Amino acid sequence: MSPPSRIDRIITLVVLAVLIGGVYLVVQPFLSAIVWAAILAATTWPLFHWLVRRSGRPGVAATVMTLLILMVVVAPYVIVGPVAPRKYDSRPDATHAALPVPE
Repeated sequence: MSPPSRIDRIITLVVLAVLIGGVYLVVQPFLSAIVWAAILAATTWPLFHWLVRRSGRPGVAATVMTLLILMVVVAPYVIVGPVAPRKYDSRPDATHAALPVPE
């Protein structure tokens, strides 16, 4: 079997470049979420590893970690959620003062 010709290598590189560009276009909307997931995984890994060593069961450690992360992420929304509409309604709205009342 002969080695691939120069044109075969060029076509292969062009197809590979098009595929990489397509993958980037598909993944682009999710890049910030992927970066945040990587940061969260890297920062919580020592705690997860400690929980696995302590419990001896990775499933239990994963469940505990999931619940802890869920609490840390969701708790601010649960706490602030009911208060935010009341705070917004209680402050004066500049648009009402600037617009005349129709008769």
